[in-house]
Amino acid sequence: MRDEAARRERLSLWLPPPGYDGPLDSKDYMNLGFTVYRTDYSPSTDSLWDQLLFDLKLKLKESIEDCFEENREIETELEAVEKMLQLVHLDTRSDKELLDGLNDTELRKVFIGGIGGIPLNTNKSSHRVSLFADATVFAKLHNNKTPWIRAVQLDYEPARHEIWRDPRFINERQYFWGWLKLSLMGLFDFWSMLQVRDLSQLAPAMVTEESAAILDRGNEVNDTVN
Repeated sequence: MRDEAARRERLSLWLPPPGYDGPLDSKDYMNLGFTVYRTDYSPSTDSLWDQLLFDLKLKLKESIEDCFEENREIETELEAVEKMLQLVHLDTRSDKELLDGLNDTELRKVFIGGIGGIPLNTNKSSHRVSLFADATVFAKLHNNKTPWIRAVQLDYEPARHEIWRDPRFINERQYFWGWLKLSLMGLFDFWSMLQVRDLSQLAPAMVTEESAAILDRGNEVNDTVN
């Protein structure tokens, strides 16, 4: 995602259409971010939740600035980057009564039922993805070389990926389970890549949750402790 063509493609999302010189405000653009669900409410996670949200927003802004640093002297690009930073938004969902202990399938039912409001950007088929902070995410937040959060496909259909149920492919492994590990520094690249690729195409192959790699700015890195 660091090559010039990809950089220009992402930048074009926040540039006015060619020849347009009228006003553009935030309603003309998608918010740049995700809905973040918290599903672990053990006492030790209260401060971790606050820190996670702070880190997510900070890393998202830092990665935007880092991506376009080389050409910030170009006025149109400077304006586009400033627009991106203004549009950074995290829609946070922390409701112990509703969300405590829910797994992916149960959280998808919350989404389908419209409970708590529509998640951010899910009116776009490309961005039906939310971030989940569960017990595993909190446990690894400060002792991993690459801190990560779960990025979950909200309209995941297991039958589409359980090819081993077909007698012809009974020995085939399933490698996608509707989610991936996403590095905190990889939020902007991931958000941008969703414009053209499905989450199932971006996810590193997952045989077990423990062994699955982390998606970090378009690369796969090992999930290892400090």
